[in-house]
Amino acid sequence: MITRQFLLSLRTDVTQMVYVWLSEMGIYANALFSDKESENYMLGAVNGFNEMMEYVENLMRKAVGYKLYITKEDSVADQICTYIDSHFREEIHRDELAELVYLNTDYMSRMFKKGSIYKQLYIAEKGRRSKKTFVWQQHSNQYGFITYWI
Repeated sequence: MITRQFLLSLRTDVTQMVYVWLSEMGIYANALFSDKESENYMLGAVNGFNEMMEYVENLMRKAVGYKLYITKEDSVADQICTYIDSHFREEIHRDELAELVYLNTDYMSRMFKKGSIYKQLYIAEKGRRSKKTFVWQQHSNQYGFITYWI
């Protein structure tokens, strides 16, 4: 017989495995799964076998789906450019952009840099028009996203 305690332990183990897998890719799993739907699946997982299977299916679908999404060459860059386009008059920080795409800041910078050079030029032009310039600077072989006033 499957007990609630067994389901609770199973949920914990499966969640930890998925979170570690995502963490190794620089993805913030806690942010990725912070939506109401994921919370409902997680809470329901201890109610029975079918609910546990639904939780695992949701967890894996979102984790693998997001992994595939960020590996597309321009997906992260597109999302960042869209955000910058709608907030370019505000001060934008690197941490804020990383949180937007559920990635740690260094990995987000690498993914953005891996995207099209046209995206970087777009941001520079957008910044120039708003009296801010967004620049990529190299520091200890890591790229950072900084803003400064002209």
